[in-house]
Amino acid sequence: MPSSTPEQLKHLASSCSVCHGHFVRADAADANRHDSQSRGTRQNRMAQGTLSSGVGVTPLSARFLFSVIALLCAVLVTTTSAQRLDFNTAPPDPKPGEGLAVLALADLLEAEADHFAEFDARRAFRVLAADLLRAGENAGTPGAEAILAALTLAAKRDQLDTLLLTHDAATQGYISDLIAETERSILPREVDLVLRDALAPLAGDLDPRCGWWTGDARFLADNTATLTALLDSRHLTDEASAVLAQMVALLDISADHPAYRRDAALWAVLLETASAALDTPPDWLDMPARDKLRADFSAGVAMCLDKPAESRAHLGRTANLVGIIRFTYLLRDSLQSRELRDAVNRLTAAAEGDPTRDPEAVARIAEIYALALALIDAEVHAPPPNTLVRQVRPMYAPLVDAHQQAAEAVVRLLPTILSEPDPMINPGVLAAMSSLQQATDDLIIPYNLSVLLSTWTSDPSRPIPAPAREPIATREMGPLAERVRTLGVALGRDKDAAEALTQLRSLAAIAPSVRELPGERELREGIGSPVWRRVTSDQADRLLFLIEQARTSWLRSSAIAQFTDRRADDELRLRTFASVLPLLRDAAALDTMRADWARKIPPAINASPGLELTPASLNALAGDLTRQASQLALFTARGDDDAGTAARATALRETFAAALLYAQLDAEARIRKLPACSIVGELGTGAATNRAWLAEHRHALAAISRAAFEAAAAEGETREIFLIYANRLALPMLDALP
Repeated sequence: MPSSTPEQLKHLASSCSVCHGHFVRADAADANRHDSQSRGTRQNRMAQGTLSSGVGVTPLSARFLFSVIALLCAVLVTTTSAQRLDFNTAPPDPKPGEGLAVLALADLLEAEADHFAEFDARRAFRVLAADLLRAGENAGTPGAEAILAALTLAAKRDQLDTLLLTHDAATQGYISDLIAETERSILPREVDLVLRDALAPLAGDLDPRCGWWTGDARFLADNTATLTALLDSRHLTDEASAVLAQMVALLDISADHPAYRRDAALWAVLLETASAALDTPPDWLDMPARDKLRADFSAGVAMCLDKPAESRAHLGRTANLVGIIRFTYLLRDSLQSRELRDAVNRLTAAAEGDPTRDPEAVARIAEIYALALALIDAEVHAPPPNTLVRQVRPMYAPLVDAHQQAAEAVVRLLPTILSEPDPMINPGVLAAMSSLQQATDDLIIPYNLSVLLSTWTSDPSRPIPAPAREPIATREMGPLAERVRTLGVALGRDKDAAEALTQLRSLAAIAPSVRELPGERELREGIGSPVWRRVTSDQADRLLFLIEQARTSWLRSSAIAQFTDRRADDELRLRTFASVLPLLRDAAALDTMRADWARKIPPAINASPGLELTPASLNALAGDLTRQASQLALFTARGDDDAGTAARATALRETFAAALLYAQLDAEARIRKLPACSIVGELGTGAATNRAWLAEHRHALAAISRAAFEAAAAEGETREIFLIYANRLALPMLDALP
């Protein structure tokens, strides 16, 4: 792309400030704070949403539905030599201003800034970073994202300096002026946008996957043609048509610049999605609802330039209503009751002051409605009986019947879901949805057990049997297959159904661990490598032997009546390995990450704008994990205390949660092929959206980055306070990872 002049960029920054945002859900309170802080220099900037809803949601795929399995791994807690964090008696979270390392870095950056001329962009970026560090630290927890952005600027300032020196004085002056004239804010969206505008002159050709990338093809498409076609719509008011014409022109300009392209695409998708309000509606949508929907779209468009935050919320509500209407239209005729259609009409035509007029309320309704319809439709995606092992088939009909009964209960409540601003606080809706979710989860049981019975062999080196049109149980799984058949038959008898279902759920839950434990593949592949020898205390072969022994023992006790007294112990042993091996895998990955970084090779995850690591901060989080993991491996290799081993694994997981989280995120970043982005690509492509990877956990990840930075510079009790804080934030995210 040809380089832009400072004058062109100034126009683009001011005009495309409306191009920020993501459809569906807006935080109204945050939008108000945003508007009050932005007047003057950024009046036309769009408020950033926080959560997603059902717009654009299609019925869930079979792969998604049947990957939702609750593995309830209870482990006995005993006293171990590993230090275990007691989060209930942990010291309080760090207070505002206690981040001494952050404040010291701000001092350093200000001192460096004094060495540059007044209009040198290198000075401006240092001043900006120092301001963000101070403001973020003084704000405490709400300032985490501002601190993170500043840490990234500071850590990569040498790279930024080199890039700035390739540009002329006019460009540097433009950057300096923009930074100086922009009111400081620690709101994440404002920090993102000032960095986008300041880095825009340096953008060049950026990898579209850099920054807060969504991976959604809709955000790469050219939407302006669709929007241009709307200008002739007879349902659009004159005022809305004039504003839309201006928006199309602005979006067209923005789409040609790498720094603004993504924000422009997000805004275009919002407009295009909401514009379905002008399409020909279903016959059952009455005139008040049609008129209100079209009027709401026109009103939302008319506010785009003058009141972008309100416009986005208005259009997000319209987009959600369009989604609800579309979902209802696509329902089977048997589900489209008059009561349901009336509820859609009432929601669409709701008057001002009605609680369901609130955009957040409609976002919640759309989200729950889409989930309900997907769960109702889950039976369609269940593998048909003829694709299952023969012994599994008897359970199929009872599970489908149970799902149908749960689905019918939710169908009766669909009008209620569309009538309440927060459906899930209704006890009846909550109970019915929970029952349907459980029934949907149960539909995976036949598939999981069929895969286990038809693919597992006692020899891990033996190839998995090729897929068959009608799979059959392997020789080793014959006895278990017979037990599964017996339970399936019992499931169809009322007096035995509850106990049979409990046992089948237990079998299905442990089936993935019987086939392959998490971390087992990495252990097999890593045998003999220096890293794995350190992490396992050279016990890899012993661990693999015990794993196969545990599988064989579990199979015997699960299938043969005379060994049922060992069933609980055998399940505990498999679950123990399922908690130990991921720890060893992640400890090995962290060992490698630390060694690579010592050779100036940063981890892939460090290219994400969602976090910033340094070798020192990673070392602070990882501590002596390698040594403690090796001790865990030795304890596990003894094979005589499963409960104690499980407790040790739990303690280590809590004590090193942040480091383990980074190891897993780095592995995911490599799977996603996250590119090695420059600082411009990392921070200069616009604000985060709720569809971007890691955006959901943005605040917690920023707070962890800040805590790790402080821990690396602190000693004693202060160091422990920041480490405990980081691990307490990381643990829920670690638990949520598959």
